[in-house]
Amino acid sequence: MKCTRLFLPTMMLWLLCLNCSFLSAQTSRTDSAAAYAARGSEWLKKGEYDRAIADFDLALAFDARLADIYYSRAFARQAKADLAGALADYDKAIALAPRFADAYCNRGNVRMDMGDSESAIRDYSRALEINPKMVEVWSNRSAVRRARGDLDGALSDCREALRLNPRLAAAWNNCGAVHFEKSETAEAFAAFNKAVALAPQQAAFYLSRGNVRMVMGEKSEAVADYDKAISLNPRLAAAYYGRGIAQFGLGNRDAALADFSQAIALDPKLANAYANRGAIRLMQGHLEEAAADFARCLALDPSAKPMLDSYAEMFRRQRQAKEPH
Repeated sequence: MKCTRLFLPTMMLWLLCLNCSFLSAQTSRTDSAAAYAARGSEWLKKGEYDRAIADFDLALAFDARLADIYYSRAFARQAKADLAGALADYDKAIALAPRFADAYCNRGNVRMDMGDSESAIRDYSRALEINPKMVEVWSNRSAVRRARGDLDGALSDCREALRLNPRLAAAWNNCGAVHFEKSETAEAFAAFNKAVALAPQQAAFYLSRGNVRMVMGEKSEAVADYDKAISLNPRLAAAYYGRGIAQFGLGNRDAALADFSQAIALDPKLANAYANRGAIRLMQGHLEEAAADFARCLALDPSAKPMLDSYAEMFRRQRQAKEPH
């Protein structure tokens, strides 16, 4: 989701001055700012974010008018998850350079990470007003619009991204997600296939395709996709959860139980994983453990009560069926 362009500062030298000593001092400060900015950019490329920030601080101490340096420092802060610091720096970069499209793009990303999707859309839209060929921004805005429930707008944006770059895997994934939410299963599957073909090392794309395969009833194929997602990213909780659902559907309760437990270990706030693990424990006769899972699920998501009640009713009927008459 990030606009990853790095900028070296473009220096503005004032040609009209009152005396030569002032020009010399200004040139010296400009050169110093450029030197620190250049070194900071090298640290940034190497992922040495603290060192990059330190050099950008020094560059700005020499010349605080350089939008590119605020942008680069914001990028480093964003990489360190210092969202408030990154937001402040992008604000400054945009104040100094109001047509800095990449700054709007990245500020939109930060605002999404901060949960402010409305402001993120405004930033993405402004970036596109400045430069309508920024394919990554069309893709980003598509994802935000989908999250806000604007499926038609999301589909329009990802199609524009693909018109500009038909090989942008993230846009294919976004299109697939929109089609999936619109219950357009065939279209979703085709889009996720394209995303996987273009970026076979992206775990999330296999997860997405696995979810569609579950809806299509292809449980074994879904397990294969979840397996691949996990092999690429062993900490992807949603892949363990999805595989658990598939394994349960295939009758592999022990495997499903293990997957739900791993999903919970990676994401303790995954309410449905507690519900499904509790259901299996209920079927296995582990009533105390099942009750604990259901209680945790309800604490995380009170709206899950009807689902849990249905599990309990199913268990009651199964137990009655086994009792002698």
